Amino acid sequence: MSHLDVDFGFNQALVEELFLQYCDNPASVSEEWRSFFESLPADALPSLTSAGGVRAPAARGAAPTNGSNGNGTNGNGKYLVPAYADEVSTSAFLPPGEEQEPFVDRRSLERRMESFPRSEDFLTATTLQGRVSALVNAFRVRGHLFADVDPLNLNPIPPDDLLLERYGLSNVTPETLFSTGDMEGPAVATLAEIIRRLKETYHRTIGVEFTFIEEREQRTWLQRRMESTCNRIDLTAEAQLRILSKLTDAEIFEQFLHTNYVGAKRFSLEGAESLIPLMDLMVDRLSELGTEEIVIGMAHRGR
Repeated sequence: MSHLDVDFGFNQALVEELFLQYCDNPASVSEEWRSFFESLPADALPSLTSAGGVRAPAARGAAPTNGSNGNGTNGNGKYLVPAYADEVSTSAFLPPGEEQEPFVDRRSLERRMESFPRSEDFLTATTLQGRVSALVNAFRVRGHLFADVDPLNLNPIPPDDLLLERYGLSNVTPETLFSTGDMEGPAVATLAEIIRRLKETYHRTIGVEFTFIEEREQRTWLQRRMESTCNRIDLTAEAQLRILSKLTDAEIFEQFLHTNYVGAKRFSLEGAESLIPLMDLMVDRLSELGTEEIVIGMAHRGR
């Protein structure tokens, strides 16, 4: 048989069907087609796709020249051979957490089928990945409702909306790998690590409610910066001392006014002392960025 520099063309579906039959049982196809598939180099065989079909080979090879087990001649007794070298992937799609292994030895049926996921396994992996994505979204939307903001823990609210059972993930091994999607950090992480990072960001002692913001760019900006740091800022010793100093100044000034101006009408800073170091750092940073004028409008407290 000669090697043909042609394409399967409209016979592509037929050849794909024959190849799938060959993968399932080499004896189910005619001797001519079996010889054709076996004669191709290892890197020239069609690759199986996640949808259960095949893609055209990345190299050219010889096809049977008779019409046995096929009727796709082009008028001169020559079957069309694929030539999509630049468009073909040589590895099967595997569910998240599994390594993709190239089809090194295509002539080994056992090896080939081990590399290709069963359809039910693929659907299971896809379903679980969708549930993890739903859990991630739930933390972003509802996590602030269950944040630990009560120092006395008098009326703890059970995080029903964030339980694994609610998303069908209670029986999943914590070390199972999943895609993190649009979460900041590694592209793949264990279920336990994903949950840990989500709790650190949205379900700790700080509640974050931001999904109501209509501007997508603003939401994305906040989301990336919160999830990349788990809502924790590494402060130097100097910065911590500066914050403590400003908090102390605010409290001392509050006590001074309360003691020396008894009965005078004023708006207390009590309960909002943390605003002072925040504004101090903000003004300092703005000056570094070239800001020349700042106008502050405040209502009631801290005025």
